Amino acid sequence: MVDTGDGAAPVQVVCGAPNARAGLVSVFSAPGTYIPGKNITLGVGTIRGVESRGMLCSAAELQISEDHDGIMELPADAPIGKGYAEWASLGDALFEINLTPNRQDCTGVHGIARDLAAADMGKFKDPGIKPVKGEYPCPVKVTVEDETLCPGFALRLVRGVKNGPVAAMAAAAPDLDRPAPDQRTGRHHEFHDLRPRPPLARVRRQEGERQPHRPPRPRR
Repeated sequence: MVDTGDGAAPVQVVCGAPNARAGLVSVFSAPGTYIPGKNITLGVGTIRGVESRGMLCSAAELQISEDHDGIMELPADAPIGKGYAEWASLGDALFEINLTPNRQDCTGVHGIARDLAAADMGKFKDPGIKPVKGEYPCPVKVTVEDETLCPGFALRLVRGVKNGPVAAMAAAAPDLDRPAPDQRTGRHHEFHDLRPRPPLARVRRQEGERQPHRPPRPRR
């Protein structure tokens, strides 16, 4: 029997979880509740000849985690009768985004917010981009030879960055451009308004040497 905290009589629920026991505080779903982990909407059922009016949920059934070894165990002082999503601060709106190649503007938070506001799903706040003045001349010269293929190019050299343990990989191919693991944090700042771009380590190339053009690979 489950006390749902609504002041009514306890609800009969059939539960075969190994950790089900008297006094346990867990998450109860009444008939009519959608269970995302099972893709079902609960109804009043009969299990082994006993009527069951709801279920006690595992974290996997709620798609909170992959833990399906038993029903969720909440702290003993968790408020009985309060919605779990509200108590666990999981009630934020969730937007699923499926981008197409022509919507690169929505690969950053700024573009997504602008698009949602255009769909009347909030108010768009545009704080603007504050310029960051360089403190030294950039030693790398960039020439765009075909503005049709490359309508825009941005470059920023950041000094004093210490990379993580990639010594063995660097020794195997010392002249290869590669993402620097410890530069992920700096890269994430670009996600606000720009299309994500991986940071690249400086490479040893001769003056005037060009990066060869690689044609796009066919995709299935």
